[in-house]
Amino acid sequence: MQYATKRYTIYPVTKTTKPEVNQLCSIKDIVDEKLLEPYRRSIPGVRALVLADRKNKDILKATIAGAGTNTRYFIKRAHITKLRERMDKGTYMPGY
Repeated sequence: MQYATKRYTIYPVTKTTKPEVNQLCSIKDIVDEKLLEPYRRSIPGVRALVLADRKNKDILKATIAGAGTNTRYFIKRAHITKLRERMDKGTYMPGY
């Protein structure tokens, strides 16, 4: 909806919502939103990072459902930011 005035048009402001910390993300969401951008940019790369982290310290605490080609990975957004902070500091790099 727009409101017309003499000189310009005013559009209503929409509120942007902050993503929830406890929201579950799939691997596709992580790649699309570029949450691990400088480290992993593809779906197979993020999948390998999740599996390597699960073997080492399990910071992501990923929930893995299914088997074979139907495997799905779900990770909380809070755990992704925690891993990202450690990777930025250089204290933890799974898979290397």
